[in-house]
Amino acid sequence: MRSRYIHVVATMKKVKMLLATASMKLHVSPAAVELLGRCAMCFIATLFKAWRVKMNRLAAQRHRCLYERLQLLIDEQGSTETLN
Repeated sequence: MRSRYIHVVATMKKVKMLLATASMKLHVSPAAVELLGRCAMCFIATLFKAWRVKMNRLAAQRHRCLYERLQLLIDEQGSTETLN
């Protein structure tokens, strides 16, 4: 639990820093362009990849193939007459 909290706090700090540099004018801070170009895109891509992996894992846990669904229908109906 504590390690998750530390990770969340670190992520929030990064997001705050990115939002602060995003509001700067580009001619004021040339380093902001490099920061936003490299670090932010990598950070955002990593977040999206982790989210996609999590969603795929959840979908795989809930997925039933067509045969299993048909078998459940047959078991509930007691016959295959309604499927024709």
